[in-house]
Amino acid sequence: ALDGESPADEAACSVVPSWVRCILMPRPPFYDDFNIEYVTINTGKHQGGGLERSRGLVWKEWSECWADRYSTADYVAITDSDTVFSTFGVQELLFPLGKFGRKSVVWAHAESAQFPYAVLSLKLQWQAEFMDSFPLVVHRRHFKGLRSHVITLYGGSGGGAETESVLFDRAYMAYLRQVFEASRAPPRAGPGECPSFHSMMGSYLWWLHRRDYVWSIRHGHLTDVPLRHTCPRLRVAQHVAYWGRETWFDQVGYPWRHLKVNGRPTQLSEVAYGARATAAILAGLCAVPWVGGPESGEQGLVGADGIRRAFAMGVNESWLPLDPGLRDLNRDLCTHGMGLAEGVAAPEDRLLSRTYPGMRWTVAEAAYCGGLRPDRLRLEYRQLMARFVFAP
Repeated sequence: ALDGESPADEAACSVVPSWVRCILMPRPPFYDDFNIEYVTINTGKHQGGGLERSRGLVWKEWSECWADRYSTADYVAITDSDTVFSTFGVQELLFPLGKFGRKSVVWAHAESAQFPYAVLSLKLQWQAEFMDSFPLVVHRRHFKGLRSHVITLYGGSGGGAETESVLFDRAYMAYLRQVFEASRAPPRAGPGECPSFHSMMGSYLWWLHRRDYVWSIRHGHLTDVPLRHTCPRLRVAQHVAYWGRETWFDQVGYPWRHLKVNGRPTQLSEVAYGARATAAILAGLCAVPWVGGPESGEQGLVGADGIRRAFAMGVNESWLPLDPGLRDLNRDLCTHGMGLAEGVAAPEDRLLSRTYPGMRWTVAEAAYCGGLRPDRLRLEYRQLMARFVFAP
Protein backbone atom coordinates (compact mmCIF):
# COMPACT_ATOMS: atom_id res chain seq x y z
CA ALA A 1 0.00 0.00 0.00
CA LEU A 2 1.34 3.44 -0.97
CA ASP A 3 0.50 7.11 -0.48
CA GLY A 4 -2.62 7.86 -2.50
CA GLU A 5 -1.74 11.56 -2.67
CA SER A 6 1.77 11.10 -4.03
CA PRO A 7 2.44 11.21 -7.80
CA ALA A 8 5.77 9.46 -7.12
CA ASP A 9 4.01 6.59 -5.34
CA GLU A 10 1.44 6.35 -8.12
CA ALA A 11 4.29 6.11 -10.62
CA ALA A 12 5.90 3.38 -8.51
CA CYS A 13 2.74 1.30 -8.83
CA SER A 14 3.15 1.32 -12.60
CA VAL A 15 6.56 -0.35 -12.51
CA VAL A 16 6.07 -3.13 -9.95
CA PRO A 17 5.83 -6.70 -11.31
CA SER A 18 2.46 -7.89 -12.54
CA TRP A 19 2.04 -10.28 -9.61
CA VAL A 20 2.19 -7.40 -7.10
CA ARG A 21 -1.09 -5.72 -6.20
CA CYS A 22 -0.37 -2.05 -5.53
CA ILE A 23 -2.94 -0.07 -3.53
CA LEU A 24 -2.96 3.72 -3.25
CA MET A 25 -4.28 4.50 0.22
CA PRO A 26 -6.63 7.49 0.58
CA ARG A 27 -6.00 10.07 3.25
CA PRO A 28 -8.06 9.69 6.42
CA PRO A 29 -11.04 12.05 6.36
CA PHE A 30 -9.70 13.87 9.43
CA TYR A 31 -6.25 14.48 7.87
CA ASP A 32 -6.56 18.24 7.42
CA ASP A 33 -8.09 18.70 10.88
CA PHE A 34 -5.37 16.79 12.67
CA ASN A 35 -3.10 19.31 14.42
CA ILE A 36 -0.93 17.31 16.83
CA GLU A 37 2.79 17.48 16.16
CA TYR A 38 4.86 14.59 17.50
CA VAL A 39 8.21 16.16 18.26
CA THR A 40 10.00 12.85 18.91
CA ILE A 41 9.61 11.39 15.41
CA ASN A 42 12.58 11.84 13.14
CA THR A 43 14.21 14.50 15.30
CA GLY A 44 16.99 14.86 12.75
CA LYS A 45 14.50 15.97 10.07
CA HIS A 46 16.20 13.70 7.52
CA GLN A 47 12.83 12.68 6.11
CA GLY A 48 10.92 15.85 6.85
CA GLY A 49 9.36 16.98 10.08
CA GLY A 50 6.63 19.13 11.54
CA LEU A 51 2.91 18.71 11.25
CA GLU A 52 2.90 17.08 7.80
CA ARG A 53 5.29 14.38 9.03
CA SER A 54 3.02 13.76 12.04
CA ARG A 55 -0.06 13.58 9.83
CA GLY A 56 1.71 11.09 7.59
CA LEU A 57 2.55 8.89 10.57
CA VAL A 58 -1.06 8.91 11.77
CA TRP A 59 -2.22 8.16 8.21
CA LYS A 60 -0.02 5.06 8.19
CA GLU A 61 -1.24 3.79 11.60
CA TRP A 62 -4.89 4.51 10.72
CA SER A 63 -4.64 2.71 7.37
CA GLU A 64 -3.36 -0.46 9.05
CA CYS A 65 -6.55 -0.58 11.11
CA TRP A 66 -8.36 -1.06 7.76
CA ALA A 67 -5.96 -3.59 6.21
CA ASP A 68 -8.71 -6.22 5.99
CA ARG A 69 -10.45 -4.06 3.39
CA TYR A 70 -7.86 -4.95 0.78
CA SER A 71 -7.75 -8.72 1.05
CA THR A 72 -10.17 -11.63 1.26
CA ALA A 73 -7.57 -13.89 2.90
CA ASP A 74 -8.27 -15.37 6.32
CA TYR A 75 -5.06 -13.80 7.65
CA VAL A 76 -3.55 -10.41 6.83
CA ALA A 77 0.17 -9.73 7.35
CA ILE A 78 1.29 -6.21 8.30
CA THR A 79 4.86 -5.29 7.44
CA ASP A 80 7.03 -2.23 6.72
CA SER A 81 8.86 -1.29 3.55
CA ASP A 82 12.23 -1.45 5.34
CA THR A 83 11.69 -5.11 6.25
CA VAL A 84 13.17 -8.04 4.30
CA PHE A 85 12.17 -11.69 4.44
CA SER A 86 15.21 -13.83 5.14
CA THR A 87 14.14 -17.45 4.92
CA PHE A 88 12.17 -20.04 3.03
CA GLY A 89 9.43 -21.97 4.83
CA VAL A 90 7.57 -18.79 5.81
CA GLN A 91 4.20 -20.53 6.10
CA GLU A 92 5.55 -23.27 8.34
CA LEU A 93 7.37 -20.80 10.60
CA LEU A 94 4.58 -18.22 10.88
CA PHE A 95 1.96 -20.91 11.50
CA PRO A 96 3.68 -23.63 13.58
CA LEU A 97 1.77 -26.86 14.02
CA GLY A 98 0.56 -27.27 17.59
CA LYS A 99 -1.80 -29.42 19.62
CA PHE A 100 -4.83 -27.60 18.25
CA GLY A 101 -3.69 -27.11 14.67
CA ARG A 102 -1.86 -24.13 13.18
CA LYS A 103 -2.04 -20.65 14.67
CA SER A 104 -0.03 -17.57 13.75
CA VAL A 105 2.82 -16.40 15.97
CA VAL A 106 2.79 -12.97 17.64
CA TRP A 107 6.13 -11.70 18.97
CA ALA A 108 6.69 -9.16 21.76
CA HIS A 109 9.12 -8.13 24.49
CA ALA A 110 8.44 -7.04 28.04
CA GLU A 111 11.66 -5.33 29.20
CA SER A 112 10.69 -1.93 27.76
CA ALA A 113 7.52 -0.07 26.83
CA GLN A 114 7.60 2.01 23.68
CA PHE A 115 3.88 2.80 23.32
CA PRO A 116 2.30 2.25 26.75
CA TYR A 117 -0.42 4.87 26.42
CA ALA A 118 -1.61 3.40 23.12
CA VAL A 119 -2.51 0.35 25.21
CA LEU A 120 -3.72 2.06 28.41
CA SER A 121 -6.00 4.32 26.38
CA LEU A 122 -7.71 1.19 25.05
CA LYS A 123 -8.52 0.40 28.71
CA LEU A 124 -6.14 -2.55 28.56
CA GLN A 125 -3.27 -3.33 30.90
CA TRP A 126 0.21 -2.98 29.40
CA GLN A 127 1.96 -6.34 29.72
CA ALA A 128 4.28 -6.45 26.70
CA GLU A 129 5.46 -4.31 23.78
CA PHE A 130 4.10 -5.70 20.52
CA MET A 131 5.90 -3.15 18.34
CA ASP A 132 8.49 -5.88 18.06
CA SER A 133 8.68 -7.60 14.69
CA PHE A 134 7.32 -7.95 11.19
CA PRO A 135 5.14 -9.30 9.83
CA LEU A 136 2.31 -9.08 12.33
CA VAL A 137 -0.12 -11.74 11.08
CA VAL A 138 -3.72 -11.18 12.20
CA HIS A 139 -6.96 -13.02 11.44
CA ARG A 140 -9.14 -10.75 9.37
CA ARG A 141 -12.05 -10.79 11.83
CA HIS A 142 -9.87 -9.21 14.50
CA PHE A 143 -9.37 -6.01 12.50
CA LYS A 144 -13.08 -5.32 12.78
CA GLY A 145 -12.93 -6.36 16.42
CA LEU A 146 -10.24 -3.77 17.18
CA ARG A 147 -12.18 -1.05 15.34
CA SER A 148 -15.32 -1.93 17.29
CA HIS A 149 -13.35 -1.73 20.53
CA VAL A 150 -12.14 1.79 19.68
CA ILE A 151 -15.66 2.84 18.63
CA THR A 152 -17.11 1.54 21.90
CA LEU A 153 -14.61 3.56 23.92
CA TYR A 154 -14.47 6.78 21.87
CA GLY A 155 -17.26 6.79 19.29
CA GLY A 156 -19.90 8.65 21.25
CA SER A 157 -23.58 8.04 20.72
CA GLY A 158 -23.67 8.83 17.00
CA GLY A 159 -26.64 8.30 14.75
CA GLY A 160 -28.19 4.97 13.91
CA ALA A 161 -27.47 5.39 10.20
CA GLU A 162 -23.76 6.19 10.54
CA THR A 163 -21.39 3.76 8.85
CA GLU A 164 -18.54 1.95 10.56
CA SER A 165 -16.10 4.20 8.68
CA VAL A 166 -17.66 7.39 10.05
CA LEU A 167 -17.88 6.00 13.57
CA PHE A 168 -14.33 4.68 13.59
CA ASP A 169 -12.76 7.81 12.10
CA ARG A 170 -14.40 9.97 14.77
CA ALA A 171 -13.46 7.52 17.52
CA TYR A 172 -9.88 7.17 16.26
CA MET A 173 -9.40 10.94 16.29
CA ALA A 174 -10.58 11.06 19.91
CA TYR A 175 -8.32 8.13 20.74
CA LEU A 176 -5.30 9.91 19.22
CA ARG A 177 -5.92 12.93 21.42
CA GLN A 178 -6.39 10.79 24.53
CA VAL A 179 -3.09 8.97 23.94
CA PHE A 180 -1.27 12.25 23.31
CA GLU A 181 -2.62 14.02 26.38
CA ALA A 182 -2.28 11.02 28.71
CA SER A 183 1.37 10.56 27.74
CA ARG A 184 2.11 14.23 28.47
CA ALA A 185 0.44 14.24 31.88
CA PRO A 186 2.28 13.47 35.14
CA PRO A 187 3.94 11.23 36.17
CA ARG A 188 5.43 10.62 32.72
CA ALA A 189 5.10 14.18 31.41
CA GLY A 190 6.57 13.10 28.08
CA PRO A 191 6.56 14.93 24.75
CA GLY A 192 3.45 13.13 23.50
CA GLU A 193 2.96 9.60 22.16
CA CYS A 194 1.62 8.58 18.77
CA PRO A 195 -0.20 5.22 18.87
CA SER A 196 1.41 2.24 17.19
CA PHE A 197 -0.91 -0.15 15.36
CA HIS A 198 1.29 -3.06 16.47
CA SER A 199 0.92 -2.05 20.13
CA MET A 200 -2.83 -1.56 19.74
CA MET A 201 -3.54 -4.79 17.91
CA GLY A 202 -1.06 -6.91 19.84
CA SER A 203 -2.46 -5.94 23.24
CA TYR A 204 -6.05 -6.27 21.98
CA LEU A 205 -5.32 -9.81 20.80
CA TRP A 206 -3.41 -10.67 23.99
CA TRP A 207 -6.26 -9.73 26.28
CA LEU A 208 -9.30 -10.62 24.17
CA HIS A 209 -8.21 -13.36 21.73
CA ARG A 210 -5.21 -14.99 23.38
CA ARG A 211 -6.24 -18.54 22.57
CA ASP A 212 -6.34 -17.82 18.84
CA TYR A 213 -2.58 -17.19 18.53
CA VAL A 214 0.84 -18.52 19.48
CA TRP A 215 2.87 -16.12 21.65
CA SER A 216 6.59 -15.48 21.93
CA ILE A 217 7.12 -12.73 24.55
CA ARG A 218 10.76 -12.31 25.46
CA HIS A 219 11.45 -11.32 29.10
CA GLY A 220 7.76 -11.89 29.80
CA HIS A 221 8.60 -13.02 33.34
CA LEU A 222 9.18 -9.34 34.16
CA THR A 223 5.45 -8.62 33.79
CA ASP A 224 4.06 -11.98 34.94
CA VAL A 225 3.39 -13.36 31.47
CA PRO A 226 2.74 -17.12 31.83
CA LEU A 227 5.99 -18.96 31.09
CA ARG A 228 4.48 -21.00 28.27
CA HIS A 229 4.14 -17.73 26.31
CA THR A 230 7.73 -16.56 26.91
CA CYS A 231 9.70 -18.98 24.74
CA PRO A 232 11.39 -18.17 21.42
CA ARG A 233 9.94 -18.78 17.98
CA LEU A 234 11.83 -18.46 14.73
CA ARG A 235 11.37 -15.15 12.91
CA VAL A 236 11.04 -14.94 9.14
CA ALA A 237 12.00 -11.30 8.50
CA GLN A 238 14.37 -8.57 9.61
CA HIS A 239 13.58 -4.89 10.24
CA VAL A 240 16.84 -3.82 8.64
CA ALA A 241 16.73 -0.21 9.83
CA TYR A 242 17.34 -1.52 13.36
CA TRP A 243 20.23 -3.82 12.40
CA GLY A 244 22.42 -4.51 15.43
CA ARG A 245 20.54 -2.21 17.79
CA GLU A 246 20.84 -3.01 21.49
CA THR A 247 18.86 -1.67 24.44
CA TRP A 248 21.88 0.18 25.83
CA PHE A 249 22.38 2.29 22.70
CA ASP A 250 20.02 5.03 23.87
CA GLN A 251 21.37 4.89 27.43
CA VAL A 252 24.90 5.80 26.34
CA GLY A 253 24.03 7.98 23.37
CA TYR A 254 25.32 5.56 20.74
CA PRO A 255 24.55 7.05 17.26
CA TRP A 256 22.55 4.08 16.01
CA ARG A 257 20.53 6.17 13.56
CA HIS A 258 23.48 5.93 11.17
CA LEU A 259 22.12 2.42 10.57
CA LYS A 260 18.88 3.79 9.09
CA VAL A 261 18.13 4.92 5.55
CA ASN A 262 18.61 8.70 5.38
CA GLY A 263 21.01 8.60 8.31
CA ARG A 264 24.20 10.64 8.36
CA PRO A 265 25.86 10.82 5.90
CA THR A 266 22.85 10.03 3.73
CA GLN A 267 24.60 8.29 0.84
CA LEU A 268 26.73 6.09 3.08
CA SER A 269 23.79 5.11 5.30
CA GLU A 270 21.84 3.99 2.23
CA VAL A 271 24.77 1.88 1.01
CA ALA A 272 25.03 0.36 4.49
CA TYR A 273 21.29 -0.33 4.57
CA GLY A 274 21.48 -2.08 1.19
CA ALA A 275 24.45 -4.18 2.27
CA ARG A 276 22.75 -5.27 5.49
CA ALA A 277 19.47 -6.04 3.77
CA THR A 278 21.33 -8.10 1.17
CA ALA A 279 23.21 -9.97 3.91
CA ALA A 280 19.95 -10.96 5.60
CA ILE A 281 18.40 -12.07 2.31
CA LEU A 282 21.47 -14.08 1.32
CA ALA A 283 21.45 -15.85 4.67
CA GLY A 284 18.07 -17.27 3.67
CA LEU A 285 18.83 -17.91 0.00
CA CYS A 286 22.02 -19.78 0.87
CA ALA A 287 20.40 -21.95 3.54
CA VAL A 288 19.13 -24.35 0.85
CA PRO A 289 20.68 -25.94 -2.27
CA TRP A 290 20.29 -24.13 -5.60
CA VAL A 291 18.94 -25.95 -8.65
CA GLY A 292 17.78 -25.14 -12.16
CA GLY A 293 14.05 -24.51 -12.35
CA PRO A 294 11.68 -26.05 -14.90
CA GLU A 295 11.01 -22.62 -16.44
CA SER A 296 13.08 -19.54 -17.03
CA GLY A 297 12.55 -15.92 -17.99
CA GLU A 298 9.93 -13.41 -16.85
CA GLN A 299 7.15 -15.43 -18.50
CA GLY A 300 7.95 -18.38 -16.29
CA LEU A 301 7.58 -16.35 -13.06
CA VAL A 302 3.81 -15.99 -13.28
CA GLY A 303 1.27 -18.77 -13.55
CA ALA A 304 -1.98 -18.75 -15.49
CA ASP A 305 -3.73 -17.48 -12.33
CA GLY A 306 -1.51 -14.37 -12.29
CA ILE A 307 0.24 -15.43 -9.09
CA ARG A 308 4.03 -15.47 -8.93
CA ARG A 309 5.38 -18.97 -8.66
CA ALA A 310 7.36 -19.91 -5.57
CA PHE A 311 11.13 -20.03 -5.95
CA ALA A 312 11.32 -22.62 -3.19
CA MET A 313 10.63 -26.12 -4.51
CA GLY A 314 10.32 -29.41 -2.72
CA VAL A 315 13.41 -31.60 -3.00
CA ASN A 316 11.33 -34.28 -4.72
CA GLU A 317 9.93 -32.00 -7.44
CA SER A 318 11.32 -31.91 -10.98
CA TRP A 319 14.35 -29.69 -11.32
CA LEU A 320 17.53 -29.39 -13.38
CA PRO A 321 21.22 -29.02 -12.51
CA LEU A 322 22.54 -25.48 -12.28
CA ASP A 323 24.06 -24.09 -15.45
CA PRO A 324 27.68 -22.82 -15.20
CA GLY A 325 26.59 -19.18 -14.83
CA LEU A 326 24.32 -19.93 -11.89
CA ARG A 327 27.02 -22.07 -10.30
CA ASP A 328 29.36 -19.09 -10.39
CA LEU A 329 26.64 -16.81 -9.03
CA ASN A 330 25.96 -19.26 -6.20
CA ARG A 331 29.68 -19.30 -5.35
CA ASP A 332 29.95 -15.50 -5.38
CA LEU A 333 26.85 -14.95 -3.24
CA CYS A 334 26.88 -17.92 -0.90
CA THR A 335 30.62 -18.23 -0.33
CA HIS A 336 32.03 -14.72 -0.73
CA GLY A 337 28.80 -12.72 -0.32
CA MET A 338 28.00 -14.21 3.08
CA GLY A 339 30.97 -12.42 4.65
CA LEU A 340 28.93 -9.63 6.28
CA ALA A 341 26.35 -11.95 7.82
CA GLU A 342 28.95 -14.44 9.02
CA GLY A 343 31.25 -11.69 10.26
CA VAL A 344 28.77 -10.28 12.80
CA ALA A 345 27.05 -13.44 14.11
CA ALA A 346 26.01 -16.93 13.11
CA PRO A 347 23.59 -16.36 10.20
CA GLU A 348 20.93 -18.58 11.84
CA ASP A 349 20.88 -16.15 14.78
CA ARG A 350 18.83 -13.80 12.60
CA LEU A 351 15.92 -16.17 13.26
CA LEU A 352 16.21 -15.56 17.01
CA SER A 353 16.74 -11.81 17.05
CA ARG A 354 14.52 -8.82 16.44
CA THR A 355 17.51 -6.59 15.61
CA TYR A 356 20.03 -9.08 14.19
CA PRO A 357 22.89 -9.25 15.00
CA GLY A 358 21.70 -7.58 18.23
CA MET A 359 19.29 -8.81 20.92
CA ARG A 360 19.88 -12.49 20.22
CA TRP A 361 17.86 -14.98 22.27
CA THR A 362 20.26 -17.17 24.26
CA VAL A 363 20.09 -20.82 25.27
CA ALA A 364 20.54 -19.91 28.95
CA GLU A 365 17.50 -17.64 29.17
CA ALA A 366 15.29 -20.25 27.48
CA ALA A 367 16.55 -23.28 29.41
CA TYR A 368 13.00 -24.06 30.62
CA CYS A 369 11.50 -24.05 27.10
CA GLY A 370 12.12 -27.71 26.17
CA GLY A 371 11.56 -28.16 22.44
CA LEU A 372 11.50 -24.37 22.00
CA ARG A 373 15.06 -23.82 23.22
CA PRO A 374 17.20 -22.03 20.62
CA ASP A 375 19.35 -25.10 19.95
CA ARG A 376 16.29 -27.26 19.32
CA LEU A 377 14.71 -24.61 17.10
CA ARG A 378 17.88 -24.34 15.01
CA LEU A 379 17.90 -28.11 14.53
CA GLU A 380 14.24 -28.08 13.43
CA TYR A 381 15.01 -25.19 11.09
CA ARG A 382 17.78 -27.16 9.36
CA GLN A 383 15.41 -30.09 9.00
CA LEU A 384 12.81 -27.80 7.46
CA MET A 385 15.31 -26.27 5.04
CA ALA A 386 16.36 -29.78 3.98
CA ARG A 387 12.91 -30.08 2.39
CA PHE A 388 13.50 -27.18 -0.02
CA VAL A 389 15.65 -26.25 -2.97
CA PHE A 390 15.96 -22.78 -4.51
CA ALA A 391 15.08 -22.63 -8.20
CA PRO A 392 15.99 -19.11 -9.45
